[in-house]
Amino acid sequence: MGIDFSRIADRYDESRGGSERGQRFAAELAPHLPPGLLLEVGVGTGVVAAAMRQPVIGVDIAAGMLKSARQRLGARVVRSDGRGLPFRDGCFSGGYAVWVLHLVEDQAGLFSEVRRVLAPGGTFVIVNINRPAPDDLDAILKPMYVELLGDRDGRDLPERLAPLAEAAGLQVKDVLAGEPFRREVSGPEEADRIERREGAIFWDLDQDRWRELVEPVLGRLRAFGDRPVAREHHHQLLVLERRSR
Repeated sequence: MGIDFSRIADRYDESRGGSERGQRFAAELAPHLPPGLLLEVGVGTGVVAAAMRQPVIGVDIAAGMLKSARQRLGARVVRSDGRGLPFRDGCFSGGYAVWVLHLVEDQAGLFSEVRRVLAPGGTFVIVNINRPAPDDLDAILKPMYVELLGDRDGRDLPERLAPLAEAAGLQVKDVLAGEPFRREVSGPEEADRIERREGAIFWDLDQDRWRELVEPVLGRLRAFGDRPVAREHHHQLLVLERRSR
């Protein structure tokens, strides 16, 4: 159904913002979710669910990530890949998924299951991955990512997800711009992050493709020098509502 992040569970929070990221996304999600029990698809280490001000049950395919989530959420986590959510029909008032849908192979199947476990009128919010605004580093990085992603590029964008959601019985309620995330980073720092293979896109990349596509980019990033670039990353919220029928 998706990619198992267990292999980087021990450093996931450190590389992706940890509790601060969880609090930021919880604050963005809260205004769009109804009171009651929530479902988080792709709960990961539990940072978002732990920051929510209402009860959340989280599912994830990665046993290593769930180990961290249990430390934050106790027994309110379940291992599931989303193709058969282990919950009764209509038991959640709402739910959400943060940085998940780009990894899900069967998006239509997931939407069908989400629709089934939502109460009529329930809301489900999707936060897509952060995408950088054009800048000097993006000019170096973007061609590599486009080549590596191929037809997977942009598969979590609202315009791609909306027809699948609608077909499953989830109507689009809103599409919103999220709060931009800003950070300063130098070319060598970005190169180091890639060399650590922090992004899942690099995990199973064979050495020939690494030499062809990645190593030239690493060289250009290091040649860029230590001048920090103020990078601004953007994401969107796709707000869905389960139809009453």
